[in-house]
Amino acid sequence: MWNKDSLIKELEKLPDNVIYNADVLRNLYKEKKINYSLETLKKYFHSIYTALEIAGKKFRKQKISKSDIIEDLNKLPKNEIYYGAIIDYYHTKGLICGSDTIKKRFGTVKNAFEIVGLKYKRTQSTKKWTKTEIIKKAKEIYLKNDKFSKSYIDILSSQGKFCSTRYIRKKFGSLENLETEANIKFSRKKCKNEHDAYIWYQNLTNHNLIPQYYLKPYFIDWFDEDENIGFEFDESQHDNPTHKENDEKREKSIMKISNLKGIIRIKEKDFFLSKEQLKIFIFNEIKQINKEVLIKNGIK
Repeated sequence: MWNKDSLIKELEKLPDNVIYNADVLRNLYKEKKINYSLETLKKYFHSIYTALEIAGKKFRKQKISKSDIIEDLNKLPKNEIYYGAIIDYYHTKGLICGSDTIKKRFGTVKNAFEIVGLKYKRTQSTKKWTKTEIIKKAKEIYLKNDKFSKSYIDILSSQGKFCSTRYIRKKFGSLENLETEANIKFSRKKCKNEHDAYIWYQNLTNHNLIPQYYLKPYFIDWFDEDENIGFEFDESQHDNPTHKENDEKREKSIMKISNLKGIIRIKEKDFFLSKEQLKIFIFNEIKQINKEVLIKNGIK
């Protein structure tokens, strides 16, 4: 399990004669020469360069050119409609630079996206929401996803489907006041055990993973792009019969609206009891899902 001290100790082991940047560390991770990802460093230090500086390593922040941005944008899915929250998501994944950098190089985000033929839409809800409407919508979102976070509000606001967090604060004084009045619970940050399980699975498989994958109107805890399988990490409350029933309904809905091959549920208690047994369970589940897909497609 990583913490700041253990990550710094690992960084200190890196050769001193190298000038490091994001690409260098990313390649070391892909080649399995280091066992911590850029995402892990950012989680604990907010910036990989802060971590490198603390570890006493030489680094050079990469100056991103127009051609670099175009090259990265060309790697994004072509059938997506891009807006603020989605761009921020790909930025946090390290796939593209941030909106501010794009604006500096191209004048506007729209200009850059149009050059590579990507659809860009700058939308935000212009509706004047009443407190009653906000509470009703917040409850609806919470019941559908069992999670309600600032990032999800930002996504819905960008799509014009909900008001912004700024508007909520203006109406209620704070997000916490909305939480109290709507009788819901905000997910203020990702469950630490869920994050540990995500990192463990990433290190186990070295697959391309997307955390908090959005399949509107649902989020799943992470998506394995290599297997085309979704993963849900179930804390103890998911053992409740009512919660189990809701999980099953939600899972069926997700399978109907997506092209996922399947969803694998990892119990929190299993993650702590035996990771070896959990590894066997996951690989057997993946094998079974793939087998069922082949049978469905008429292949034996």
